[in-house]
Amino acid sequence: MTFFIESSIIDEKRITNRLRLKVLWLNKGLGFAIDFIVLHKTYPLTSYYFWPQSQAWEQLKFELDCKPGITEVQRIKILNLVSEIMSVWKTSKNRTISETLLNQFSDVTFVKLKN
Repeated sequence: MTFFIESSIIDEKRITNRLRLKVLWLNKGLGFAIDFIVLHKTYPLTSYYFWPQSQAWEQLKFELDCKPGITEVQRIKILNLVSEIMSVWKTSKNRTISETLLNQFSDVTFVKLKN
């Protein structure tokens, strides 16, 4: 199938989509949401799920399992990132986002809330 976008022809097989994990790093927990990115446009794929107040990992897994077009590799990568970030947050004495954290999780978007 071929799409016509802005006077260009784009072959459907060459369109790459990706998922982006967004994280709210809070003093009392974490918020996780996933965006779907295709053709340089971002679309929210999930709502925010807050951990440890809810079972965020399980809720994200359920949502990813229900969405067509998301590969197993994408699901595993996102869920592994969620697990790693939860682990870092649990062991972190300082509840602020450091440069080290940003570098460690460069594929993740950390959302900063204004005070």
